[in-house]
Amino acid sequence: MTPYVAIKPAERLLLVAAIFLLATVSAVAAAMGNDLQLFVAFGFAVYAAVIMAMLVYSRESDGWFHPLVFMAAYWCVLRFVLPQIPVLISGLEGHVAMKGASASELNFIAGWGFVMSALGWQCFFAAYHLSNPKWRLRLQNGGISHPTLKVSIIVGVSALAFAYLSFEVGGVGKLLMQRSLIAELRPDQQIEGRHWHFLAGISAHACVAWFAINHQIWKRPSFIVLFALGLFFDYAATGSRSGLILPLMIVGTIWTIRERRLPYKVIIVGLVFSIMFIGIAGQLRKSPAQRAQSNTSVTLDISPIKQFEFGLRNIVRYGTETEGLYGVLYNVPDRVDWLYGRSYVSLLFPFIPSSLLPFEKPPTGGLLSGQLIFKKRKGTGIPPGNVGEAYWNFHIPGIVVIMCVFGIVMKTLARNFEEQPENPIVIIVFVYTLFLLQPNSPSFYHWVHGLVPALITAVLLLGIPKFGLIWRDGADSPA
Repeated sequence: MTPYVAIKPAERLLLVAAIFLLATVSAVAAAMGNDLQLFVAFGFAVYAAVIMAMLVYSRESDGWFHPLVFMAAYWCVLRFVLPQIPVLISGLEGHVAMKGASASELNFIAGWGFVMSALGWQCFFAAYHLSNPKWRLRLQNGGISHPTLKVSIIVGVSALAFAYLSFEVGGVGKLLMQRSLIAELRPDQQIEGRHWHFLAGISAHACVAWFAINHQIWKRPSFIVLFALGLFFDYAATGSRSGLILPLMIVGTIWTIRERRLPYKVIIVGLVFSIMFIGIAGQLRKSPAQRAQSNTSVTLDISPIKQFEFGLRNIVRYGTETEGLYGVLYNVPDRVDWLYGRSYVSLLFPFIPSSLLPFEKPPTGGLLSGQLIFKKRKGTGIPPGNVGEAYWNFHIPGIVVIMCVFGIVMKTLARNFEEQPENPIVIIVFVYTLFLLQPNSPSFYHWVHGLVPALITAVLLLGIPKFGLIWRDGADSPA
C-alpha cells in the first residue's frame, strides 16, 4: 500500500475533470463577454494543462500526499485557482496595487499571471521527474518517555510568553482584538522583536510532534486540553488565522498517513468551519475599531451563514484584488525596481530577533511587497507568491531556476519519506514541508518557525536519533 494514501482512479479523474470544467467555463465566459477576457481564458487554459499533466502523469502509486498530486490539488487548485473563480468568469475587475489600470491592463495581467504560474509549475514538474537524488537519511529513534510532562512544560513556556504579551498590551481582551487595531497599536509594533510571539506559538507544534509519535492520543483529555491551549496561545498572540487552522490540518494529515485512508466527512466539516473561522477573524480585521484607538467598538455578526459568507468573501478578496502576483507583474520594473536577490537574503535570519542585530533585519518578500507594491504601512506584509517573488528578483529566469530547485527539493523529500514512512520524525518533516514550504521567503519563515519546534519536541520525547546516510541508485524507489 502506498505511504501517500491511495487515490482512486475515479477520484483522480474527477479532479482532472473539475480543472477541465473550470477552463471550459472560463473560455465560454470570455466568448460570451468581451475580448478583454480572452487572454484570461487563454492564460488559464495553459495553466490548467500543466496542472492536469501533473495529475495524469503521476503514477497510480502516487497517492493524495505525493508531492506532485498534493502540489496540484492543494497549492495549485485549492489555494491559487479557487479564490480566483470570479476572475475566470468575469475577468479581473480591480486590484489594490493597480490603481488607475484600465480593464484591458487588468485582464492582461491576470492572464499573464496564469501563464507565468504555468511556466513555474512546469519547471517544477520537469525537475521533479528528471532529478534522481541518490542519498537517503535513515533514522533510528529511542522510546518515548514522559510525553505529557514534557509537552506540558513546553505549553507552560507558551503560557508565560502569552501572559507577558497580555500584560504589555493591557490585558487578554486587547491582545485578542489586535487585528482590529491600526498597525501602530498592535502588540508586535509595541514590543520590539517577535520572539515573544514565536514562543507563544510553539506549544501547538509541540502537540503536533506528540501526535506524530502516537496518533491515538487524540482520545486522551490531556492531549486535547494541551493542544487547545497551544492553538489559543498561537492565535491570540499573532492573530494569524493560519496559525490555528494549519496545525489542525497537519494533525489530520498525520492521522490519514498513519491510517492510510482519507476521512472525507471530517474534511468537509473541517473545510466549512475553517471558512466560518476566516469570516469571524475577517470581521475583526474589518471592524470599525480598525480605525480607532481602542478595541471597544468591535462588533460581530454571529450568524453561521453570515460567517460562511464573510469567509468566502475574504478568500476571494485575497485571490483577486490583493493577489500579490498581480501586483508584482503590473508594477515591476516600470514602477518598482528589481530586487536582485534582496528578498532572499532574509532566508538567513529566521531565528535572529531584530533587536539583536546591529542593522535592520532584511525584510521578506511579503514585507517588501506590502511596502513597495501595495504601499501599506511598515510591518504589513502581502506575500508575492513563488512566481511573483522569483520574477521580482530575477525576471523570468528566476522563475525557471527557483521552481526547478523546488522540484529537486521535493523529489529528495519524497525519496526520504519512502525510506521510512512510519518514522515519526520523517513524517513530521514530510507533512510540515507539504503544507508550509513553498519557494518564497514568507513561506520559508512559516516552515522554519513551525517545523523546528516540532522537531525539538520530537527529540525531547524520543531522544537524539541515530542516523546514517544510505547511497542508492534510485532504481528501487517508486518516486
